[in-house]
Amino acid sequence: MPYTVQKQRRANIGRENNFGNAFFMKVMFLVSLVFFFSVSRLFAFRTYGTDSPQVVELQRLYTLDGRAFPISGFPLSGEDLRKLAVTISRDSDDPALREKARQILNSLELPKEGEAIYGQDFDAGFEANVHDSYAWDPYRAFYNEFVDYPAMLDYSLFAEQKSASGYSGMEISAFVQREYEDGNMPEVNLISGTSDDPVKMENYFISSGYFAWEGDHLSLRLGRSPVHYGDSRFSSFLPSDRLPFLDAFEYRYKVGPLRMVSYFGTLENRESKEEEAFFADSGLDIDGTDDHLIVDEDGNLVWDYTDSPEEEVLDAAFARTIILNSMHRFVLELPKFSFGVTAHLLIARENNALHIADIFPVFSWHNGSVGSNNMSLLFDALWNVTPGLDLYAQAGWDDINATDLIGIPDKGSIPTIGAYLLGADWEGNLNLSKKTLPIGLITEVGTTHYLWGNFYAWSEKRKDGIYFARAIYRYRTQSGVHAIPLTSPYGPGATWIEGTLKVGEKQGLSSELFFSYLDHNELASLISTNYYSSDEIEDADHVQSIASALTFRYGFPVGKRWESSLYTSLCYYNYDGFSWPELVFGCRIRGSLISSFKDAFEGE
Repeated sequence: MPYTVQKQRRANIGRENNFGNAFFMKVMFLVSLVFFFSVSRLFAFRTYGTDSPQVVELQRLYTLDGRAFPISGFPLSGEDLRKLAVTISRDSDDPALREKARQILNSLELPKEGEAIYGQDFDAGFEANVHDSYAWDPYRAFYNEFVDYPAMLDYSLFAEQKSASGYSGMEISAFVQREYEDGNMPEVNLISGTSDDPVKMENYFISSGYFAWEGDHLSLRLGRSPVHYGDSRFSSFLPSDRLPFLDAFEYRYKVGPLRMVSYFGTLENRESKEEEAFFADSGLDIDGTDDHLIVDEDGNLVWDYTDSPEEEVLDAAFARTIILNSMHRFVLELPKFSFGVTAHLLIARENNALHIADIFPVFSWHNGSVGSNNMSLLFDALWNVTPGLDLYAQAGWDDINATDLIGIPDKGSIPTIGAYLLGADWEGNLNLSKKTLPIGLITEVGTTHYLWGNFYAWSEKRKDGIYFARAIYRYRTQSGVHAIPLTSPYGPGATWIEGTLKVGEKQGLSSELFFSYLDHNELASLISTNYYSSDEIEDADHVQSIASALTFRYGFPVGKRWESSLYTSLCYYNYDGFSWPELVFGCRIRGSLISSFKDAFEGE
């Protein structure tokens, strides 16, 4: 039988088996949820991300009190929040801020020494999006329509305890979310079904799961969790909350005002749909099993189909290449100022060659001579200019050309590859006749070079190249693997201006105005751009897009540890000259079930 026919038959069989397995997994997940809800002694560790109400409020309190928020790595533990709140409740000169901090402390149900607690967190809701027409924005789509899109249900199990040796816990969470489809903006967040797929929900629903331990100065975390490195109010050129999650071992160490945050982990290595499309356009058929990347004599990235080991210079097959992702971050935390230095590393070598030095906690990968790697160097600073006003800046470089920097001729054709952003956060109060209303304004401007995140090293001596060391985050969904930027919000060749105006609650009602302008180089790509200076790319056409939304939210308690909210948004979008409005309305309910082990086993 011809190879092409065999391949097609295998593909058809694979689709049939995948459909059966997918449907079985979805049914088992729904059954598991029912089981989880009915068994009170299952437990697993609560996390606090950048959008946690306690984190948002604590950052506001620190800004109003004239302090720089001291932590720039997420998620945080309940113990982290307790320490932050204690500082304000104990040291602030403003009685109103001290009272707010005490309210946060009272909301944190943490175990006392010698005690363990366990519980469950629920977050469920409905959202509908009404639009007559739309344009598909490839630079915003995956984040807006999947990562940031509200799930039908988020559910987590957690357990935590405090002893003389430290604070520890576990956590696992899952979500129920409709399938993500390229080019199709969802109208509702509810799962649906067709004759081919009776339950159209995402199969890969585990969003976090890890063990964590925290002592007075050292903390450890192993597993999967959403992360954000850098100030949480802004974008970042490090892995951030624009990613669904990161699989890693993270460790933090604090010595006086100096905090170290490091991690190492691996990234998804299966071929994305975006890469499939690029390779297909190039006339290539890549199956991830026997095709190889090489650099031709002109320095271009091409594929080598030879079977001769002598001629084959790189074996970098999808699904078989280990992509190591690692970071060293050191932050000096002073009362009104913090300054961070970070080295971010991506490694994908021939024959999966890894070295123990690749994961050293305190080390220089650039000068340590441990093998080919793609390292970015970043600096960031946060300054509380005056109570109520923070300024934030971040600058990073993938490569520095001495010709650009100091005028000395530099070998090679790689330009200085930088990324820069500047942000401001103003927090204040709107004094009304009978109530003081909190108000906040956050603005940011950022830009990335057209090669930011790209990489392809080549050594005639080593005979290796590194396509997989590009800063690409691949995420597997029910519809396939998708590629998004790992170290920037919009990828290479982007310039953006964003702002958010928030007006706090009055009798449960709050509002928010969001605006974003994005300018993107149409030829800049993490997947297809060659790693050298190009006048063609630098002078390429740009596409612009605008996103804006005015949101009103009404929240109200529905019992101890439970609250509900209703919201609506009036939105306006424009992509490459095509404009459309959108109306969003929805509701959510969230809450927790918490008890201690003593309560759970009382009477037995």
